Amino acid sequence: MRVVLTTYRGLAHLMPGYMELHDRYFNIPVTLSAEEDYSNGKYRFLKPPFGDPILNGAFGDSLRWTLEQVKDKYIIIMLADYFINRKVNVNTLKKIGQYMTKEGDILRCEIGTNRGLGQLDEVDTYKGVSIREDKNWLATSLCPGIWDRKKLLKIIKGATAWDVELATNREFLNTDWRSVGVYPEPIDYENVIRERKVGEFINKKHFLLTK
Repeated sequence: MRVVLTTYRGLAHLMPGYMELHDRYFNIPVTLSAEEDYSNGKYRFLKPPFGDPILNGAFGDSLRWTLEQVKDKYIIIMLADYFINRKVNVNTLKKIGQYMTKEGDILRCEIGTNRGLGQLDEVDTYKGVSIREDKNWLATSLCPGIWDRKKLLKIIKGATAWDVELATNREFLNTDWRSVGVYPEPIDYENVIRERKVGEFINKKHFLLTK
């Protein structure tokens, strides 16, 4: 299992903050997919042949190409503006991977906060992990989740990030696969762009400095 971190030039200024928090709280390998190596050699770097994925409307193509290059059975898609708040229990993530393998029909498991997983009914437990499920609620969001890489490659559609979520979700609803979540969520994070908290989050909460 590894993180696939997708980003672009417009979020490059967030990379120092993302890397600092990932290295502090999240002990798992990272593959960076972008038009330039914004990690300065820290992460495994893959350069999709589509240029800037946002300017060129090629987010879906870039993500699909990247998923074809990595070999891990399960991947965690992260974006550069997902800033982690606290230590991630990697052992819980391993249990989730084991559960997905045991069940065999799960495309994705939601693992991040801010999606209201505590409101969903518990449908199962596995080695102390509470499994929540609602196919329409969880679907194929690009919020932090563990994906079955080969399953995702079969249905991923769309150009922009938003298109990928919607178009891939339509494909997903035509399958017999499941989308589940766990509670409590292993990854406590904030979307610092959406919440307009970049300066506050970096400078006050985690004492980081970026441009």
